[in-house]
Amino acid sequence: MCSYDLENARKLTEAEFTYNAQLGFISLNLPLNNDEVLAVSYEYTYKGETYKVGELSTDGSSGQEALILKLLKPTIINPKRKIWDLMMKNVYSIGAYQVGQEGFRMNILYNNPQTSVLIPYFPFEGVKDEQLVQLLEMDRINYNYQPFADGVGLLFLPKVLIAIKAGFDGRVVGFGGILRAAASTLAEVALSTLTAPIFLMFQTRSVSQVLRGADGGWPAQSRGDGSLSFGDAWSASYWIVLAGAAVIGAAQMLSPALVPWLLPVALPMVISPVLIAWLSRPGFPTLFTTPTEIAAAPIMVLQADVLSRWSPSADTEADASADAIPFAE
Repeated sequence: MCSYDLENARKLTEAEFTYNAQLGFISLNLPLNNDEVLAVSYEYTYKGETYKVGELSTDGSSGQEALILKLLKPTIINPKRKIWDLMMKNVYSIGAYQVGQEGFRMNILYNNPQTSVLIPYFPFEGVKDEQLVQLLEMDRINYNYQPFADGVGLLFLPKVLIAIKAGFDGRVVGFGGILRAAASTLAEVALSTLTAPIFLMFQTRSVSQVLRGADGGWPAQSRGDGSLSFGDAWSASYWIVLAGAAVIGAAQMLSPALVPWLLPVALPMVISPVLIAWLSRPGFPTLFTTPTEIAAAPIMVLQADVLSRWSPSADTEADASADAIPFAE
């Protein structure tokens, strides 16, 4: 418990504050000084019952008697004190109307006074590894009101749930078993995370070419194994390497603490030729197994049977018998 004994207090006039009945918060029209406190008392009705918080001046108390109020703002502001959760907090307008759940995105940025660069975290030890929107617990549920952040649920939860469901209904047998299916799922998440910035750069270039009316090209599809040499990969993605290096260099100059946050995006861009050349090669014999690789589809079994009966030796005998037929003149 925390209590303040005040000898002098006055009731605010209606011109000094506004009250939002729908959202339930008080907004002061003038800021409070550091040595001033703010407290309230009120009544509310819930399910037909009237409840009272604090004592009202109309309850019959004389001017010399004390009133018990709910403290909103003390003279000492310290998050470690128990009263912190009951204190008055700031409410900021986002400057938007008719905001819906779909497509809503909220970013909280800190203006670093040393560099004047907006960053999504506090550059201090102990908190610099966590984004502000998570540090302030403003991203606690996802779109479906489940208790985890949107980014984590959107990226990983569907794949994990599909893998778990495949394990329960036995479909993992077609993917090489539970261990191989789990390893393939984790590998796919890692590879898609690495290649996402590269795909984004290529797609951005394609959109830019369309908007500029330039020829984006439509190369013929390769019928081989699709492997690319490092030289071919470099020719196709050298501009992505330069862009990634520029992003890291600019971050290092303006705000070095921002570099670790950019590495998940910028680093795959820098090594994009290596990734493209490596991933273009056939391989991964123990990962990404499909059911048709373990047991051929019925149509493929039928095709193999037809081809086995349609042998070249039968065609040769038929051609020989045709040559032996005499012709009459």
